Amino acid sequence: PNNNVLRTELVVSDTAADNDRPTFEFLSQLVSMAQSMGIEPIGEDFVAVIHPAVEPDIIGLTEVKGIGYNYPEHLYKGEIARLCGIRFVKSRYGKLYLGGGKVTGAATTLAAAESSGDTSLNLTSITTPAIVAGDWITIGTLEAADAEQVQVISIAGGATDVTIRGAGNGANNFGLKYDHPAGAAVNEATNAAAICLLGANSVKGVYGADSGKFGVSVIKENIDSLNRLLSLGWKWYGGLGIVPKYVLRGEVAC
Repeated sequence: PNNNVLRTELVVSDTAADNDRPTFEFLSQLVSMAQSMGIEPIGEDFVAVIHPAVEPDIIGLTEVKGIGYNYPEHLYKGEIARLCGIRFVKSRYGKLYLGGGKVTGAATTLAAAESSGDTSLNLTSITTPAIVAGDWITIGTLEAADAEQVQVISIAGGATDVTIRGAGNGANNFGLKYDHPAGAAVNEATNAAAICLLGANSVKGVYGADSGKFGVSVIKENIDSLNRLLSLGWKWYGGLGIVPKYVLRGEVAC
């Protein structure tokens, strides 16, 4: 479920009626839907892995409960908050769709190929409404490995010559991280992020009968001619897998 009908319609706005950031109501709906799908909570809560870009919106909710000494359970690594029966875990592996929301500035393209490290771009056309200094623009095909987001520092040439600041390709460079061909997509759009609810039956594991659930230790003695050394090892056979039927993904603007 989305805060809106489609991911491409998600927006961030200062107007409450036109804002698709996470809300208490939306998170409550996710929990209700997860329960109706038969997703089993882990203890009393579900777990949601989120991208760091979503963290400010989650901890900024007035209803959110801080973590720490308020709870007797051990905290998950990266756990930042609890709300609506959800334990939020921040991870860079949380899903973020760069520019995946609503396009607020008309999409354009690169007029020429740009190389990794470049700090300026040449666009094919003026966008309407125009991109302005301070805006964040997404370069490349959505979800492609080389898609990236950069901030506009200044504009010249009728809004087609743009100076940018990005992740860069080295410790002292703040330009583009990747090479981009002429014609690569450029747009100014809201980011969309996934809030994936996981439960006790969302992940299944298997293991070999000879190694057991926790593996086995292997000790080999007398490995040298003077019987001074021994070898210590541990082995385990198994794996983990996601059960898609018991994973619920909500999408919000950020």
